[in-house]
Amino acid sequence: MGVEGLWPLLRENGHEAAVHYLAVLCSGYNTSSPSKIRVDFSGTFFCTIRSAYSRHPDDQAHEIMERELRKYGNESSLVLYFDGDACEEKKPTHSKREAVRAKAVQAAHIQLEDLEQRVENKTRVRKRLFFNITKQLRTAFRWSNKARASLATYLRDKGWAVKECVFEADVAIANDCLPGDVVVSRDSDMLGYESISTIWRPLSNGRILMYETSELLHSLDMTRAQLTALCVVSRNDYNDNKTSLACSTNLEIIKELEEGNLCAMERHARNEMKRWSQH
Repeated sequence: MGVEGLWPLLRENGHEAAVHYLAVLCSGYNTSSPSKIRVDFSGTFFCTIRSAYSRHPDDQAHEIMERELRKYGNESSLVLYFDGDACEEKKPTHSKREAVRAKAVQAAHIQLEDLEQRVENKTRVRKRLFFNITKQLRTAFRWSNKARASLATYLRDKGWAVKECVFEADVAIANDCLPGDVVVSRDSDMLGYESISTIWRPLSNGRILMYETSELLHSLDMTRAQLTALCVVSRNDYNDNKTSLACSTNLEIIKELEEGNLCAMERHARNEMKRWSQH
């Protein structure tokens, strides 16, 4: 998820990210450069992961994921980051997601029983029932630790640079990111890290939205400290927002802060980022 409402907030405030086609973008990327494309694996490929591992045996799913990776680069240009265990601050978010999955499993079970009875009684089965079952099963999907570790081993054996993080991939990526590196992720929390300057956000049909933080800050008339503070105080995977304060309201408040208060908020934001990286 990242920072709730941040992507649309950028558009509403005048920043339009450049749209590229992945094939063109990657063909123009200089693979001889020391810069790396750092991939938040789950944050980039979750839909593909869900499709591959819910429909195919692990060995076939691994091959599907490797083919998907090659659209972004090769073994010399990409570094792949796999999430580890949930850190303490993110456990409430994971608990909520598990509750959603459990509810979806229960709903799918009820609808499957309805389907079975209709088939046995030779009564009409509407397409809507199949659609609802498929939707609930998609919601209930959970990528097992075993399958994730197996894929990491498979890719590493094929020569890919793979980092299995102790906790969250975004923190590890931010710690490793160097000037000139690109981060690939759909999660907007990547904008909160000062070390990350270029983000590729995948869309459908092979399209990429490219965010350059320097251009973003200019469009929104913000400082780097203000953007980091916005990401920290708004609702994200690590903490809830203050009641009734949406991301847009937080932006207005942060822009109106006096320099002294902003410096204090910047220190708080940096301390929060440091705390996330340590846990």
